[in-house]
Amino acid sequence: MEETMQLFTEYLAKRGIHLSNVHKKICVAAFDMHDHFTLEDLCARFQDICAAQVEAVLSQLVCSGLVRKVIFREDNIVYEHVYGHIHHDHLVCLGCGKIEEFTHPDIEINQADVAKEYGFKMLRHSLRIEGLCSVCRKKSRATDVAPPPKMLHRAEIPLSMIGNGERVRVALIRGGREIKQRLFSMGLCEGDDVEILKNTFAGPLTIRVKDCRIAVGHGIAHKIFVKRNS
Repeated sequence: MEETMQLFTEYLAKRGIHLSNVHKKICVAAFDMHDHFTLEDLCARFQDICAAQVEAVLSQLVCSGLVRKVIFREDNIVYEHVYGHIHHDHLVCLGCGKIEEFTHPDIEINQADVAKEYGFKMLRHSLRIEGLCSVCRKKSRATDVAPPPKMLHRAEIPLSMIGNGERVRVALIRGGREIKQRLFSMGLCEGDDVEILKNTFAGPLTIRVKDCRIAVGHGIAHKIFVKRNS
C-alpha cells in the first residue's frame, strides 16, 4: 500500500494536486476491496465524504493506472485495482450476471503478435467473453428452452456482431452529435427496428430500416448498440 500511495502522490503532484487526507482514505478503501466494486460500494464506506468527492478521487485513480474501470454493460460499471496484480480478463454470464476472472498465456502472446503485425503499439487491453456459466447452462437444459434469464434479452450488443437475417431494435447510439446526425440523415435513429441483410463481420453492413436499405460502415456499426427482438 505504501508503494501504491507513493505512485498516486507522484501522479497528483505532476498535475499540481496535493495528496489530501481524503485522497488517502479513498485510495486505501479502494485497495481494501479485492473483488470488483462499484462507485456505490466505495461511497458506502464513508459517512464524512460526499459521493462527488469519492467519484472524483476514483476517477483520478483510474487515470493514474492504479485502478481499472470495466464496463460490462451501460448499466453495469465496476472497478478493480490492477497495480501489483497480474493482468486478467473476464468471463461474463449473460444469464445471472456472474463475472469470473481468468488469465491465459496464449492470449497475452497472441495479442502482442497481432499488435506487432499491424504496427500497433499496445498500451493496454481488455478481453470480455460473454456466454452462460455452468449453472445457467444446466438451468436451460432442465427447462429445455433457450435461456432468457434476466440479462440475456436485455443485453445490448454492437450491431456489428449481429448475424444475417436477424431483427433487432436500436437501443443506443454511442458517439458524438456528428455520428448521430449522419445516421439520422440516413434514416436510422434510436428505437428503430432493423433487419440485417448482409454482415460479413469485416466490411460494411447492409440493413433494412422502414423498408429502406442502408449501408453502414463496420466502425459505425460498432457504435450502434441493439437489443434482439424477443
